[in-house]
Amino acid sequence: MTHPLSGNREIGYSYDPNGGFNGSYTFYARGVDRFESSVDYDAADYMETGQPFLGADNLWTSFQQKLQDFCNDDNNGNGVANMAPQVISRPDWEEVKEVLNGNKPISDLGCD
Repeated sequence: MTHPLSGNREIGYSYDPNGGFNGSYTFYARGVDRFESSVDYDAADYMETGQPFLGADNLWTSFQQKLQDFCNDDNNGNGVANMAPQVISRPDWEEVKEVLNGNKPISDLGCD
């Protein structure tokens, strides 16, 4: 059995020595997914009522929420954590196809 998605992930943190009382850490998770087949996409689209990536979005939201809860738990050192707003970008694959086929300039994709 294969997984219906392929993609890349980056999970990490950065440290700001000037943030807060003893500095601050920013934890992040980012990635990109793509369905392996149109059958996988159609199944996910049906199960998630027109939002095929909803399950993945909910997974990463729960990851952020649990990390925040862990840091803010008094039993874990009295940390203070706040979730930053999520940034979710979904490419328009028809536009990408037009760019790859040479019918539109890459600047139309809004990528810098």
